[in-house]
Amino acid sequence: MSEITIRRLEASAGDFNPQLDALLAWESVSDADVQQTVATVIDNIRHRGDEALLEYSRQFDRFDVATASALVLDKAAIEAGYHRLPAEQQQALGVAAERVESYHQRQLSESWSYTEIDGTVLGQQVTAMDRVGIYVPGGTAPLASSVIMNAMPAKVAGVREVVMATPAPDGKVNDFVLGAAHVARIDRVFLIGGAQAIAALAFGTETVPAVDKIVGPGNIFVATAKKQVFGKVGIDMIAGPSEILVVCDGKTDPDWIALDLFSQAEHDPDAQAILISHDADYLNSVEAAIQRSPPSTSNCQSKTRMPGCPVFVTPARFFWDATPRKPWVITVRGPITSCRPAVRRASFRRWGFTIFKNAARSLACRPKVLKHWAQWRQYWRVVSC
Repeated sequence: MSEITIRRLEASAGDFNPQLDALLAWESVSDADVQQTVATVIDNIRHRGDEALLEYSRQFDRFDVATASALVLDKAAIEAGYHRLPAEQQQALGVAAERVESYHQRQLSESWSYTEIDGTVLGQQVTAMDRVGIYVPGGTAPLASSVIMNAMPAKVAGVREVVMATPAPDGKVNDFVLGAAHVARIDRVFLIGGAQAIAALAFGTETVPAVDKIVGPGNIFVATAKKQVFGKVGIDMIAGPSEILVVCDGKTDPDWIALDLFSQAEHDPDAQAILISHDADYLNSVEAAIQRSPPSTSNCQSKTRMPGCPVFVTPARFFWDATPRKPWVITVRGPITSCRPAVRRASFRRWGFTIFKNAARSLACRPKVLKHWAQWRQYWRVVSC
């Protein structure tokens, strides 16, 4: 396993602020070229249907099939993927699906109505959608968790049909993803990915049915496609590149923090993970944990598209308590495939000050960082873009 290169930025350097701004600036991720590429893909799928879908599968996924029907997995094929899994993984998926279903049953909305004295009937009619589409990444990081977290709420709500789109690079689909689709009671799986999958779900093709709503994460092309088809179909949100901010007091197991960073950096080449701590020795320990991570969690060096692996930054000032100290910031760029520990994530870049404050309440390492929140406010610029 090759060593992951760590780059350090010093706050006392004259170019610190420009370097930090460049580090946190993600506006260039979805540039004009991405927008135009996605628009072209959507237009081709919309007007040429399965023919264009097959072309894009060959071009982007190296999946060459004669007919679009070969891109479809029915319930029997989905179940077969589940049965190829070890028993412990089958059990884990079943428990996860049961817990998610139980939670969302408590969120279920109901119809209600009442009649006023003059005979006017007022109320709320809750009706499930006919069909929803779930997008599940299947390239760099197959996310079985996305299947369960998106499908179970739809099933609880009473959606008639839930279909899933996931890429199959070189014609291979992850059995863990299929196993999750089985326990989540997915009706059909389409082995398509990228912007073409979003377009097919939105407008329909001869093989892929149009859906009422599209949910699920994806890379910048998927996110851009969801933005462009919004209005034709509903979407959950336009999620940007994955991010995590972890603030730690140096008392948490460094291996846990390394895995927290990996868990977000795995998503795609534009993902970013940041760790802030006042203890430089502790940061060295986290770096060592990153370097000794198992091979399955360290494929970042092999990704030429990645703008850099970890970066250490020393902001000028920061308060952890009444005494000002110098914190350190680690950023890790993805993709890094990991064992995906259960962590709490929060985006701090786009959603501003309030979400950053909330992020501090839900850190994986749970430091006591809100004691002097008023002092944090004046240093917001340190982690703002």
